[in-house]
Amino acid sequence: MESITNLGLRMPQDIAMICFDDHDLFRLYPPGITAIQQPIEGIAKTAMQLLMQQMDKNRNGAMFNQVALEPHFVERGSA
Repeated sequence: MESITNLGLRMPQDIAMICFDDHDLFRLYPPGITAIQQPIEGIAKTAMQLLMQQMDKNRNGAMFNQVALEPHFVERGSA
């Protein structure tokens, strides 16, 4: 962001920015950085549930799961 400012460019007028994963610092930088926030708690909870299910099955063969968790769009001023 400093480089963008040093080049005389502005967000979002000249350059739009969206980051993957959200961080508390993103709201501090003017105009605020738009982000795609991963559901970290949901990822951890799902991973533990799948691990416990696999342990309960006494390792009788491979177990494959596909899980989709929805990310959250955090709109701020950078895009």
